[in-house]
Amino acid sequence: MAALNLVFSAFLLTSHAHAQIAGNNGGTDLNVRIPVSAGWFAFTDEGWQETVTGVAAARTGAELYPVGAGKTPEDGVLRLYGRVMFDWRIGAGNQETYKALCNVVGIQPQILARLNITRQHSVCLGAGPLWALELYTFSPKYDDKKTSTRRGTAVAFTAGYGFKTKGRLSLFAELEYDWFITDGFPDVFSPSAGITVAL
Repeated sequence: MAALNLVFSAFLLTSHAHAQIAGNNGGTDLNVRIPVSAGWFAFTDEGWQETVTGVAAARTGAELYPVGAGKTPEDGVLRLYGRVMFDWRIGAGNQETYKALCNVVGIQPQILARLNITRQHSVCLGAGPLWALELYTFSPKYDDKKTSTRRGTAVAFTAGYGFKTKGRLSLFAELEYDWFITDGFPDVFSPSAGITVAL
């Protein structure tokens, strides 16, 4: 909870700073965008790589941009913004070892910096905590099916590229690295691509 409070305190300070900057132009707006993406993931630990293969990953959530009145996130050079993402990942066990199915759901608040190269092209960097819940079902050879659940905490680092299309849609690609601080959880590397819809 301390990490979550730190992230959102930083976002509130960012919003206040933007509001002060935009104050002379008639106030500030909160621009909300909904990202949806799909990709895959891989464990960085060799032992986990031999046991479970990442099959797919999906994410959605909300991005919150504090911007000047009448402006958009594409205006200006550097934009700081916050977002909350909900993750789902599924992995399958190596059939030569044992049958397994790994489902992981997570929630991830982040603070990001967006650099607008042009009004169409942008890059971003961000970080924030990730809380994950894992449901692991496996069938060892000559034994009954077993199920286990566990919770983990990580620091998630994100780097991305965005392309603004006409209208309210944007395309993006991201790379995420989850550095787990909970014992027993391997670090995760996850590329993804998707669309963002401006509300």
